Amino acid sequence: MSPEQAEGAREVDHRSDLYSLGCLLYHAVTGRPPFVSGNPLAVLRMHLDDAPVEPGEVAGGLPGTLNDLMLRLLAKDPGERPADAAAVCETLSTGGV
Repeated sequence: MSPEQAEGAREVDHRSDLYSLGCLLYHAVTGRPPFVSGNPLAVLRMHLDDAPVEPGEVAGGLPGTLNDLMLRLLAKDPGERPADAAAVCETLSTGGV
């Protein structure tokens, strides 16, 4: 769940899906979700307030471009995420990932 969904924002757009993509990509690359706790409410709070551990710290040897892309996808502010899925695809295709 994206931070804006967790906050109950009335207008949630495609950038919420990009946040979810960031969570899935983080898990696929590092082998763990970006936020981990035995308490589901704590995980929700982490999605709202905490920065994830940099993917490159969890899975060494990641290209900087991939690390940065995942962090941008997981930005709390939707305006700081990539503009759309095409921009993500472009970064993955040509960004040295």
